[in-house]
This record gives sequence, structure tokens and C-alpha cells, in this order.
Amino acid sequence: MTSKPSLDFSLDKLNFQNRLLAPRASQATSLLLPGTQRDGSKEVHLASGRVITLKKRTPKAPVSLEDAIHQDKSDYGFRINELYAKLEVEELKAQRQPASSTTTENGADRTKSKKKKARKSNIKGSEKHTLWAEKWRPKTFFDFVGNELTNRKILTWLRQWDRVVFEKNLKPMTTEDENSSRFTDPFGRPERKVLLITGAPGLGKTTAAHVIAKQAGYEVMEINASDERAGQRVKDKVNNSLTTSTFSGKPTCLIADEVDGGAEFGFIKVLMDILNDDAKSVKKLQSLEYSKFKAQSGKNRPKFLLRPIICICNDAYVPALEKLRLNAEMITFQQATEASLMDRLRFICDAEDVSLTNSQLKEIVMLTDYDIRSCVNLLQFGGGLNTSKDSRKKDFQMTWYGLVNEVFRRKAKMSPKEQFTHLAQLLNVSTNIDKVVHGCFQAYPGVHFQDVAMSKPAKISDWLYFGDRMGHAQFEAIGDLSYYQSQVALQFFNMFGDLGNRSSIKVKSDWEYFERRKQTSNIVKQVYTRLNSQLRSMVSERELATLVLPYLDYIITPERKSIHHMKEGDKLKIENAIAAIQGFGLYLNKGKDSDYNDIFVTFPDITPVTRFDSGSVKKQQQRQTQVFPTLLKEMEALKAKKRAYAQMAEGDTKQTQNIDDLKNQYTKMTETEANTKKQKTDVKIWVKYHEGFSNAVRKPVKWENLWQ
Repeated sequence: MTSKPSLDFSLDKLNFQNRLLAPRASQATSLLLPGTQRDGSKEVHLASGRVITLKKRTPKAPVSLEDAIHQDKSDYGFRINELYAKLEVEELKAQRQPASSTTTENGADRTKSKKKKARKSNIKGSEKHTLWAEKWRPKTFFDFVGNELTNRKILTWLRQWDRVVFEKNLKPMTTEDENSSRFTDPFGRPERKVLLITGAPGLGKTTAAHVIAKQAGYEVMEINASDERAGQRVKDKVNNSLTTSTFSGKPTCLIADEVDGGAEFGFIKVLMDILNDDAKSVKKLQSLEYSKFKAQSGKNRPKFLLRPIICICNDAYVPALEKLRLNAEMITFQQATEASLMDRLRFICDAEDVSLTNSQLKEIVMLTDYDIRSCVNLLQFGGGLNTSKDSRKKDFQMTWYGLVNEVFRRKAKMSPKEQFTHLAQLLNVSTNIDKVVHGCFQAYPGVHFQDVAMSKPAKISDWLYFGDRMGHAQFEAIGDLSYYQSQVALQFFNMFGDLGNRSSIKVKSDWEYFERRKQTSNIVKQVYTRLNSQLRSMVSERELATLVLPYLDYIITPERKSIHHMKEGDKLKIENAIAAIQGFGLYLNKGKDSDYNDIFVTFPDITPVTRFDSGSVKKQQQRQTQVFPTLLKEMEALKAKKRAYAQMAEGDTKQTQNIDDLKNQYTKMTETEANTKKQKTDVKIWVKYHEGFSNAVRKPVKWENLWQ
């Protein structure tokens, strides 16, 4: 018999091909864990085969409680006093150091020049990674683009706070000024303590507020009203920003951004409470003596608003800002002109070494809808503008209004088939095909085309219906068929494209229509909510806007032949105007026109609903400025008459009451004595108890709850 081979599975005799599985000689004799050394370090084998040695951390001796208490305070952080002392010593050494030789000076100059060059290169390298919108943000009042009158208006409003904030001795108000002005503030503040800046996004509202406030000498404290919704938290934050002092020693100016996105019970309510407390304190100051007023403390302590507040919003006609508009000075930012924007973009292009033609800059301005911030961002990121000068090309997509012009414009150097193919490629890449089709629909009645029978408009209406169906297919669980919407624009090219359409077509954006419609609807809603229940049941909001408000605008601004002498017909017109103003709940206030001239307007202002062209709006504003002061005087006279009649009626009733009291004095005394005697004898207390059980209300009550 053959003997079976013995199986020896000792680890030392096995031939391991992988070194990760091969045992170490030291492991057989040592009692340490696998991979650990005698000094406490440990080897770690990574998946890539690399070996890493991890050293054992030496534990530090624990600090006792007594040592921690008696530890020097300077060990808690940097020894700032020693650092300041070292800096002073170095400055003294630099001042006392004697002048070196010319050679050393030349060497020092060379080293300085090298350091300056290196510093400049580092700055240029860091500026490549910065946003141009932040880099070219206006730093002074003269860096703004457009809205010159608006910026001066903001600066003028801030300068009116200098008397109370900076304690400047400005020109004192005389008796003539007090008689001529309708409002006089004891601290010399403006009539309206809050400035409300409104306008479209990207026009520089927040930047203008920051720059002008800093230039006026304020330290800006910014708060985002849309993020702050808790009432007490907002109140504490606003009060702290208005009352606390800054490290620079400058007074604070509170700037609240996006106030139209906040809730009514949040920042707006806190702001209205501050304004109401200020108005009450001013009335107390004017009614009481100064010594008595100064002695008040606690809850009766006066709460004045002694710092300016600037609010910024995109839409000033949201319902949340209805109360704030009455107490705020409203300023509207308009879009900058095309020439000013192109000058600014040309300056940035020259500074950043970007080569663009005027037509390209104009296209950027039109693409961003006169948004200066988007223009600068498009210069930096649009189409490789931040690369080298050789490879820099205009590579961004064609705008939707540019495509509208391409649709109606035939090119003589290209065949219709080639132009059709090129236009199809541009439309397939475009992401704004809806705007292209809508722009073609708006522009085709005004372009040049040849069709005597007018059959092309009838055919294109069918294609427009086809485009609407393709666009709505993605919302009807059919699938995304919006790709076929480009066929509608191509049909516009086939039917209305002509060589005579050379001039550029300007199509108004939907955003302008949307903003105007939203503003008009908010005004109509405000007027409708002020109507009494009888008028509200007779008309709807649509009928109010189309049938009632145009005639109301005509009634409240009657035409007069003479300003100083009123005839009976003029008096009747004024009485009817006053009755209409009071019946519809309107108010007459002072306002500003587009040129910041003082005018009289109604609140809510119904002029945007009834007047559409700028010429009629200016005529209506001039007529209101002439008529509304007379209406205000007549309304004040009517109020005075009502007060006089009420006081006379109260005086007559008081006299009759005094005579009756003298007559019935003794009879009342005898009646009261008799009633008291009857009460003593007749008063009884009755207690009625009904024993029973009811399942109407069952609630478990514990013994502990009875003693809480």
C-alpha cells in the first residue's frame, strides 16, 4: 500500500503570491496585533498595494481644575498687546534707520518694483475669477448709469435728515416758511419718514441706495424683508438697527430689500407701528410743554424715528404695501437709455480688453431688456468673452426678436431654400420659440407682403392653431410635441418673407404688458374695496374699470372758466366733485410726476386706468393741480361746518339736560331711597339644583389637574 501524503498546512511553508496574505516572521513570536509595531505605529495596506504607517498619538497630560482656573488669560488667544508692542518697535526702527547708500537704494527700488509687478500679477489673476457685475459696481454717485433725476431725489431726501441725525445748523424755518408749507416737523425731518424705491429687477435700485447712503455719511444696515416673517424677531432686529451705534461712529441708515415679498404681519406691520408711534409722539410734543414731555418715562416714553429708512421693491402695488404707500415717499426707477448703456458697456470692454462692435453691444442691450446687470454678466460669460483675444468670438444664441427679423427678411444673396434651411437650424436651437411665434403674430400685419386676396392671413391662422396645440400637448399627457412649433415660424417665412422688409422690427415684450395689466388690476381692486355695499352690488370690477372710472375722472376734475371767481355752475360742479370723491372713498394727496414736479393726485391714483397716452396724462395732471387745491379748501370748510353744527347741538342738549336735572333732582333722591329700602327687604338668593347625569360632555379629570 502506498502511504498517503501528509498534509502540512503551516503558514510558513505555504507560498503566498500576494504579499497582503503572506505572514510576517515577527507575528509568530510577538503578542502584538497584526500590523502593529513595537513603538505603537501601525501599518495599513491600501487597495492599491500602498503601505501607510500610522504613528500612535502621545496622550497629553490632563489639566487639573486648579491649573485651568489659575491659567493666564493671555493663553486663551492671541496676545494682542504684545503684537501691538512689536509693531510699534518695528515702526520706530524703520524711522530711525539711517539712509543707506545709493547702491542699496537702487537694489531696494528693484526689489520694490519686482514686488509691485508680482502684486499686480496676483491682482490680475484674482480679478479673472471675480464677477464683473461686482467689479464694475458703482462706487460713487457719478458712476451711475441713467436715472440721474431719481438718484438726486434720493440724495435730497437723505439730506433732509441732516438736522436731526448730524445735528447740523441748517437754515432755520421762518414764519413765512411755516405759513407756506403745509407740514412742519419739530426735528426738521421730511414729511414722509420712509422712502419706497420701486422698479424692475436689475435697474440698480439696491446699489443706488447703498452708494448714496454711504456718500451721505451713513453706515448701511441691510435687512431682507422677505426672509424675516416672525413678528417679534423682525421688531427686535429693526429697533436694534435704528438705535444701536456702529464701530465707525457713523449713524445708521436701514435699507429693507424685497419688501413686496414680505407678509403684512411681518416687516410691514413693524414699520407701520414705528411710524404710528412717531406720529403719536410728535402730537404729544406739540400739545404738552417740553418739561412735562421730557419727564415722561416707561410706556409713556416718546418713541421718535430719528434714522432714515429706505424700502426697495419690484412692485409697489401689491396688497401688502397698501398702507405703506400712504406714508412713504415713492420713487420709481426707469430703464436706462440705450446710449447710456452702450457707453458704459464700451467702457467696460475697453478696460477688460474685449473687442465687440456697436451692433453687438446693441444686441446685448436688447437681449437683456435694458438690464445693466445682465448686460455685464453677458459680456463676461456670453460666448467666450473671457478667453484670449484671438479665440474670442460672438458665440451666444440669436435673440428671439432677432429671429423675428430673420423670418420676415429675405436675403438676395441666398436662395429661398438655403435661407429656409439656415432659419430652420436657428429655430431648432432656440429656447424661446414661443416668443418667436408670438412676435411674428404681432409683427406680420405691419410687414410688406404681396397678397391681394388676403388668403395668407387666413392660412397662417390655421398654423397658429396648430402651434398652440403642439405647445399644449405636453400638459395633456400626449408627449412633448413643442419641437413642431418651429414649423409655424417657418410658415411665416414662406408667406410673409419679402425683400422689402429691410427695417428692423421692434416687438414689445410680454413683460411690459403684464406689469401694466397687474398695476391696473391692483388699482381697480383698491377702488372696488372702498365702495359701499350698495355700489358694490351694482357694478363689477370690469364695469368699474370700463364704464365708471373714466366718467369719475372727468367729474372730479371739472373745467372752470375763472379760477378766482366762481359762478353758480362752477360751484355746482365742485359740489358734485366733492360728493363723488367722498362717495368712492378717494383721498387727495400731493405727489410727484415723472420730472419730480409737485402735483396733486388721488389715492388710489386712477389716472393709469383712464389715461393711456403720455400727452393726456400730463394734461390731466395739470388740471388736477389747478382744481384739487380748491376741492381741498371746500372739503375743509364742510368739515368745519359739521364740527360747528355738532358743537351747537351738543350745547343745546347740555342746557336742556341741566334744566331737567335741576327739576328732577329731589324726585330722583326720593326714588333712590325707596328703591334701597325695597332692595333690603325684597332681595333673596335662590339656589336650584337638578340631580341627574348627562353624556353631553365627558372629559377625564385627574386629581392633579384640580390643583394646578
